[in-house]
Amino acid sequence: KYPLPSKATEQVQYVDLIAELRCMPGVEFLFTKSIGIDGVVSVFSCFSEALISISGTDGENMKLVYSVVVGEDPFNYPDKIFKKKSSAGKISKAMTKKEWLDATYTSGFPYAVPRIQEIFAGGQVGEMVLTAKNFFDLGTKDYEAFTKNNRGAHGGIRKDQMIVPMIISGPKVKAGKVIQTATNEQFGATIVDLLDVPLSPLAEK
Repeated sequence: KYPLPSKATEQVQYVDLIAELRCMPGVEFLFTKSIGIDGVVSVFSCFSEALISISGTDGENMKLVYSVVVGEDPFNYPDKIFKKKSSAGKISKAMTKKEWLDATYTSGFPYAVPRIQEIFAGGQVGEMVLTAKNFFDLGTKDYEAFTKNNRGAHGGIRKDQMIVPMIISGPKVKAGKVIQTATNEQFGATIVDLLDVPLSPLAEK
């Protein structure tokens, strides 16, 4: 719950922002840091809830687990990614980022689990992130719930926002080669390599 000062009574009231926002018209998903559990992110839709947690070491070998804990799977992922299903929910296999990309790139929310984990792990957001339903924009002046200044929207996690075809041609590129999946970071690293520019050790290869 979050404090909300009342101008009328000069008393602080507490509002359950998750309950207020998760079913707001135009909101598709609400993501929050899980209170008291480091590295865990909660995923809320209006009627369902899931958790994203870390299993294994950091870096390339880090694996992520996606657990549906309330209602249906918010991302509607295929059954093949889940190793355990019960009345209490569904738990995915522990998978690396590459495995998540390969397992979900044909779904409605490709690579969503690693991308959401990265957003919070990077420390560039606060405690909560919202994404808009199709045909809504949380950054438009007439809709944005809080600041009304066109600063709230920057893409999303739906397939039509995540999947971008890319074509490369050049002397160091094998003709006719097709790579089914790659992240923007990997694409950028590939361009840097083709141009013989020194690659940062933090970049994904």
